[in-house]
Amino acid sequence: ERGKKLIVLRVAMRLVAGGKPNLTYKDLGNYFATAPEPTLLEVRKAVIEIRKKKLPDISEVGTAGSFFKNPIITEEKYNKLLNQYPELPFFPAGNGFKKIPLAWVLDKVCQLKGYRDGNVGLYETQPLAIVNFGGATSLEIKKLAQKIFDEVKNKTEIEIEWEVIPVGNF
Repeated sequence: ERGKKLIVLRVAMRLVAGGKPNLTYKDLGNYFATAPEPTLLEVRKAVIEIRKKKLPDISEVGTAGSFFKNPIITEEKYNKLLNQYPELPFFPAGNGFKKIPLAWVLDKVCQLKGYRDGNVGLYETQPLAIVNFGGATSLEIKKLAQKIFDEVKNKTEIEIEWEVIPVGNF
């Protein structure tokens, strides 16, 4: 696939002066529920604060960030899962598809939030993040990722995908 062997070293963005903040992200919407028109700077500060609460501090625990993609499934498959898990959230993905939050599945369906196996595990507040508690090998991370894949597949029949792209002998 195109770009799979490239590493991004820098990014340039063209920003629009006076741009409007996008508050459709659930946590941002909740954060600004009582302040409906925040400035871009306030939104930036809120995003940093929200991420600090959800994701590990890289100076304390190693992580590659969000390890898995949120799956996109057919509406039919979603409705089947909804019968088993009536509170299963979704986001519209167009053309009869729905995106489901894998963090919710890992927490509520698989009970893996905060799961730990030796030197690796899923972060206690964000199960999409695989963390290295110190001294973990790439093999330990791969084994944990496979365990999570198998668990989600067994409980939901969904095959999840890695969001990270392995480099080297991973």
